[in-house]
Amino acid sequence: MNEIKPNIKLKPCPFCGGEAGMFYYGSKGRIIKCKRCVIQKRQKVLNKSIEWLEDKMIENWNKRI
Repeated sequence: MNEIKPNIKLKPCPFCGGEAGMFYYGSKGRIIKCKRCVIQKRQKVLNKSIEWLEDKMIENWNKRI
């Protein structure tokens, strides 16, 4: 799986403290996952832009909700 946006600012994994990255999940989805313990959050978008989804996922990962 190839990482996209390697320069985005993501907080470390809340479980192990490992580095997180964003990856493709089909053409309309994204995954943010820990590179160490592989915990992940994946979402797809239906009626919004992919940029909107990426921004929301980054915001939510960093807020820990």
